[in-house]
Amino acid sequence: MNVLPCEVRDGAAFFRGERVPLEGPIVKAGTRTEIGVRPEFVSLAEEGIEARVRKVADLGRHGVVEALAGETRISAIVHGPMPSPGETVRLAFRRDMTRLYADGWIATEAEGG
Repeated sequence: MNVLPCEVRDGAAFFRGERVPLEGPIVKAGTRTEIGVRPEFVSLAEEGIEARVRKVADLGRHGVVEALAGETRISAIVHGPMPSPGETVRLAFRRDMTRLYADGWIATEAEGG
């Protein structure tokens, strides 16, 4: 699980100053807020959070990319071409699978649910 420290303001979550779309509206507040998203819902993209690839593991049917956005480690399961260590990439999170946690508890409500 990727857990990213974040700031909440104006009803949205921000990681390193970038707005991160969440699964739905924020319904709880807390003193410690974090974004949670599993590696299978993180992809390499044209737009998203900028990160530097730390290491890559080719597992046959897919690969695992570990990247650093500042000091925060983010892992992605990748199908297809793999970046090289040291390369700068952009990471996007699948919105319907990206949650906000406040003080360790889910703080978003899935849209339609």
